[in-house]
Amino acid sequence: MDESFTGGGFSTTQGGSGTASAESKEGVAPLVIKQILQLGDDGIKIFGFSYGVISLVAIVRSVEHTSTRIMYKLEDHTGSIDALLWLEDGKTETKEPIEMNTYVQVYGMARSHNGSKVIMLFKIMPIKNANAITTHLLEVMHARFQAEQFLRMIQNGGDTTSSTKDFMDVDTSSSNLANGLKGKQLLVYQAIKNHGTDEGISLQQIHQKFKHIPLPEIRQITEAMSLEGHIYSSIDTEHFLPTE
Repeated sequence: MDESFTGGGFSTTQGGSGTASAESKEGVAPLVIKQILQLGDDGIKIFGFSYGVISLVAIVRSVEHTSTRIMYKLEDHTGSIDALLWLEDGKTETKEPIEMNTYVQVYGMARSHNGSKVIMLFKIMPIKNANAITTHLLEVMHARFQAEQFLRMIQNGGDTTSSTKDFMDVDTSSSNLANGLKGKQLLVYQAIKNHGTDEGISLQQIHQKFKHIPLPEIRQITEAMSLEGHIYSSIDTEHFLPTE
């Protein structure tokens, strides 16, 4: 199995020579199930960088309902894990019904329960475009590549001041989130951030705001910002929300 998809390095805090230490961040870490199962009790870490939310694409193998929660058994090519979604009062289902043996994208946090890792879900969405599966695996590899690159820079005594901002910097303030974006990327990011709906803004809506930017170019911009951790796809691969 390709080691890029496994958990090596992701749950290990590494401080290099001590010239720079990882700071606690709030952001989304794209992972596969094996990486989640190997996480320690100190949260989500990629070579010492901490993140608040897990992003996972997997197949639903079972669904169990109670009056207060839904338990999903999720599986990808690296393993399987339980995921728990607590229901709001008066609700018995998610916005979009989740069917067995279909792909979903989930966001949540890893927790230990009865000696096993589970995902406490914030959001679960059916995947309607198979490209989202490939995109997620690319995001997993990209996150590992950036982590290893930054770690090597620390170990070699390089200047990490500017690189820290480039390395999936997802601080909760809008100014830091937009850091490093300029020109068309910054325009698109601001449109996504200011849209203000739960489902996010669509590519077509962004194109309506900036008709001077061709739709294929807008798509390339959103794909690049997704890989860099500034935004993520919401109800489908055509809608986006900011990572906050």
